[in-house]
Amino acid sequence: MPESNKAAKKRIQKANRAAGIGDETGRIVRVKEAPKMAMCTVCQIELKITKTNTELKAHAEGKHGKTLEECFPGAGAIAAELAASRGKGGAAAAAPAANKGD
Repeated sequence: MPESNKAAKKRIQKANRAAGIGDETGRIVRVKEAPKMAMCTVCQIELKITKTNTELKAHAEGKHGKTLEECFPGAGAIAAELAASRGKGGAAAAAPAANKGD
């Protein structure tokens, strides 16, 4: 009979404890990096920088009638960096789509 997910998890944690990996229970804890934030130069509100910067663009155009770079200097470069480093929507995801027409 196949083992349950709970049993498999316990088996992996036991192996991790034996190998000295993870915390005292054998769990491997992934530490997330803090989200990149940008502050508006006009009203000093702080917003999160994403791959597409939709919130930043809407804020800059809607509240102040300015461009993204005028309100959030450097946010475009950081967004491009995020898009390149993450798998979804980055350059790695665009390559398979180009081969579909063949």
